[in-house]
Amino acid sequence: MGKKSYLLDTSIILDDIENLIYLYGSGENDIFVLEITLLDIG
Repeated sequence: MGKKSYLLDTSIILDDIENLIYLYGSGENDIFVLEITLLDIG
């Protein structure tokens, strides 16, 4: 199976931080977070 890319929004991150670990898949996938999302949660 090929590498997947995920663009996360605030709700995914705030729902459960472990979603990041699950989606990253030990480096098998790429995770992208927009700057506005980081500002929203920071």
